[in-house]
Amino acid sequence: MRRGRRWLEGKLWSGRSQVQAAGSLRQTLTEVRQALHPDTDIFGADRLDVWLDANRIVTDLAPGSPLRAAHRDLLEG
Repeated sequence: MRRGRRWLEGKLWSGRSQVQAAGSLRQTLTEVRQALHPDTDIFGADRLDVWLDANRIVTDLAPGSPLRAAHRDLLEG
């Protein structure tokens, strides 16, 4: 799963300026890295994108869930 930083900023901090949203995303990525330590390689980020290693993520979606059945991207929600 890969998303552009601007896309994430728009989805998560749409009420803020682009500069504020970018700062919030940087802070959040730092907090996620700290929370995942030592498993920080489950996700990554560069100056354009943020990504998750989908092969290492387990969800609690029910087997009959429409989201699971459609193989939709969890970040689209």
